[in-house]
Amino acid sequence: MKKAIATLLPIFITACSDEIDLVQNGIMNINRTLTVGEAFNSWSECEKSDWNKLESDNGVNLVEFKCTVKSVPQMMGYTKVAYGEQPCLNLVGIEKQFQWSINKDGSFQLNDVKEIYKYGDGVVKTTRLGYFDQEIRRVYQDKATVDLTALEAASPSKLKSLTWDMKLESCEVYLHAK
Repeated sequence: MKKAIATLLPIFITACSDEIDLVQNGIMNINRTLTVGEAFNSWSECEKSDWNKLESDNGVNLVEFKCTVKSVPQMMGYTKVAYGEQPCLNLVGIEKQFQWSINKDGSFQLNDVKEIYKYGDGVVKTTRLGYFDQEIRRVYQDKATVDLTALEAASPSKLKSLTWDMKLESCEVYLHAK
């Protein structure tokens, strides 16, 4: 029995990595100059990133890329300076998730993009993003969600206008999660 398990294990690992490799080595129409892996693995937005193989409830093989956004503490620090302490501004983390389905013909397609907001009081809210192209372009252009250099250089009066969208988004997500 031990020999059978040892023999099957490499096949399982290969099958998992083959689907991840399929996506990482693939080319998307939005930008044909880089592979998916080249773009996502070098995205400077991520403090930590990970690729996983999953299976949907109806048996579809999925490949998921997770990115822990590294600029959240600084971003929220500037927002708190502009607006003061509020529970909805106690955002401690954002995770971005991109999910591709593996088609029967061996091709793949992006079918889900999510942001998961994590707050200091334990509230967690997942938001599905409907604008895939915008998020993919951000990855391929190696752009951050928030331009911290603009926040660092801002005067106190300008800081309020620069952080307004972050405040609105963070508070809206927080209120819908409660």
